[in-house]
Amino acid sequence: MTYEITIGIPIYNKEKYIALTLETALAQTYQSIEFLVLDDRGTDGSMDIVREYQQTHPRGKDIRIVSQPHNMGIGEARNRIMEEARCKYLFFLDADDTITSDTIEILVNAAKEYDAQVVMASYDKIDYVDDTIKKNRYQLPSMVFQEENAFAIYAFHKYGALQANIWNVLMDLSLIRESGIRFVDTDFWEDMVFKYELVQYVTRAVLLPAVTYHYRCLENSLSNRQNGNEISKERIYRNVATVDVMKQRWESVLEKPYFSNWLNFVMKTDYYIVRYVLKNRQRVKPSICNSDLQSFLYSPLSLYDTLRYGTLQSLFFKILYLLPAPISIEFIKILQYIL
Repeated sequence: MTYEITIGIPIYNKEKYIALTLETALAQTYQSIEFLVLDDRGTDGSMDIVREYQQTHPRGKDIRIVSQPHNMGIGEARNRIMEEARCKYLFFLDADDTITSDTIEILVNAAKEYDAQVVMASYDKIDYVDDTIKKNRYQLPSMVFQEENAFAIYAFHKYGALQANIWNVLMDLSLIRESGIRFVDTDFWEDMVFKYELVQYVTRAVLLPAVTYHYRCLENSLSNRQNGNEISKERIYRNVATVDVMKQRWESVLEKPYFSNWLNFVMKTDYYIVRYVLKNRQRVKPSICNSDLQSFLYSPLSLYDTLRYGTLQSLFFKILYLLPAPISIEFIKILQYIL
């Protein structure tokens, strides 16, 4: 059977949440949807719940289960979904989140109206930490992009112009397959690398202020794992390694009109990691020395190329990397209290 939309749901040990997630997915007002569930070989009863919905729900025939040979992580789970999807548009839904009943209808209508390759909508983030719930809304402006590089220029012109999430994004699957974009093999920020590579291939995109997604940031989730009493040094290094993947691709971006802002984005991400570690240094276990912290600020460009292609901001990061580590780190400490 051919579907217009695939909702891809990667699952790994989400027994407590998957029923509600499936309920909101299956309640979509849009009809031509394949619900592609990726079993990442968890150890709880998540997949038993999915199979029950497959057998009993009125739209159960539209649920298709694909299993990994063993647990391979969220990046490879999403890659498998992209390979298996049978659709024109792909939409990722995390197994502990929910969507409004008209999510797909809103996104598809915008995609058809503007012949868009990508449509991104707004969302609520719900944090669950220490038995408290805090909600934040991330609302996008209403914007349409229909020229080459225009979407990427917007994405990189201001840090945080787009959030790093890849869920709540309707994507033309043919664009993904033709560009060869893949998720990197990591369990944190893999969506950031994918999203900021995706925008470089998009010619036609739409941003919507409508809130269509509810992101549950759970206390034991990857996104909230740093909120405990101890911060893992390994976790920080894995974050840095993910950013390094972006740095390694600098030559493919060099001739783009947004290169200087792309460079600022990548370097600023590592700079904020350094500031985060300094702010929480007593909680980082094992500790990270100043020279290692400074190494996070490595730039793929030489000083000459930074002057030639970069901005004052990227030059600032380059100088921080070239200074003696004690001076560089002390300067960043001072800036934390000023900026």
